[in-house]
Amino acid sequence: MLRLYTNRTPDDWESFVYNQWTWWGFTFLLGILLSYLSSHVDWLRAGLENLGDRLVAFLYIYLPLTVVSIIVVFIRIVF
Repeated sequence: MLRLYTNRTPDDWESFVYNQWTWWGFTFLLGILLSYLSSHVDWLRAGLENLGDRLVAFLYIYLPLTVVSIIVVFIRIVF
């Protein structure tokens, strides 16, 4: 979303396409760094596990909403 927000006008699309490798490379390196840190820093690992335990409740809300949304979109397309 940040990437699309910074390139909102059609004039910016050339730079958007040209800089794709930079964004993907940065995202990949950031993912590697965060996975390394989360496996070696105990307080970060504990915090992420705690956050995951708390957010699992949203899974039970969003999965049925997703199914209902897909059904509504399918009905709107067909009829």
